[in-house]
Amino acid sequence: MEKQRSELKFMFRDGARPNGNDFSDMLESFIHRSDDGLTLSARGALVNNFTLGNFNATPVAGSMKFLAGEIYFFDGTNWKNVSSNDLGFRRLSPAPSTAAAPDAAYFGKVGINLGTAPPATLDYDLEIGPRNAAARMRSGTAFIGNGSTSGRAYFSHSSLSSNINANYGLAQDTNGAVFINVPSNSQGVTFGTGDQGQLLIKNGRIVVGNTIALTPNPNPPATNPTDQIMLHCHGHAIKSSGGAAWLVTSDIRTKKDVAKFADGLDKVRALNAIRFRYNGKGGTKDGQEQIGLSGQDVEKIMPYMVTRLGNKTADEGAENYPDDMIVLDSSPLIYVLLNAVQELDKKLTSIETA
Repeated sequence: MEKQRSELKFMFRDGARPNGNDFSDMLESFIHRSDDGLTLSARGALVNNFTLGNFNATPVAGSMKFLAGEIYFFDGTNWKNVSSNDLGFRRLSPAPSTAAAPDAAYFGKVGINLGTAPPATLDYDLEIGPRNAAARMRSGTAFIGNGSTSGRAYFSHSSLSSNINANYGLAQDTNGAVFINVPSNSQGVTFGTGDQGQLLIKNGRIVVGNTIALTPNPNPPATNPTDQIMLHCHGHAIKSSGGAAWLVTSDIRTKKDVAKFADGLDKVRALNAIRFRYNGKGGTKDGQEQIGLSGQDVEKIMPYMVTRLGNKTADEGAENYPDDMIVLDSSPLIYVLLNAVQELDKKLTSIETA
């Protein structure tokens, strides 16, 4: 095996006795003009058609040379500048503007299209575009850039980047505020685990525990046009403070068309409480035992407690969601019971005073 120069230096040190193979290896380590195709002249150096400096011999196809800071390639007919034509480093079309927009590399950091006054140093491993100015980058279908909204950084799918101010998916401003966005109400924002949706925000509504919303079709529902459903929980919801019921606005100054509500004992008498288990349809938990009312019965007696949800489309799971499915608002029942107790109190008082 041919020895390296470091080994040969040791073999030929003072007082050493190298053998014939060592002498052969030493000679093979030299560059020979004729054997190695090396030509030296005042104009440059040529090694087997690769020239440093001006080419002063007849080139053949494949010859290359360095000249004036450029790389040239001979195609058999003409010398071509590798950095300014279709060879190797291809210039994009349309060509860049006449304004300087240089690229740069500083000790392992890369800057692209830095503008007319590039910085003296780069702060990050990769920087694109002039600082504090509009710049855009695409990697596959991922788009990163900034739009016309001052100070915001945007992320979106590249197919939506033409109107990044309206179509972005994620944005953050200089104060740290984060914005999550979809282009229109037909899309939603989904949060999940293992690519399984656990929370959906769509059309201003929030669905927790799943991505199928039990929302009326149409919404608001025709039966209760002012009762737009905005929150749906697939499971229990817990309040950590306050009473069992959610707080509602009750100030008389917020109300109009005030009238007496008279439903009472006769309505209560007509209701029948039932014990049952859910069967899994309509987003229910199969086998879960509950006590409550039949929505169809309640609709005949107190229709103001009923909302029908219309029909679900196929992609929303129509096979598991019955048409015009009923949901109940049981809060009016409190005031029906209040009236019923007052009626019974009057009857009891009249008996006691008879």
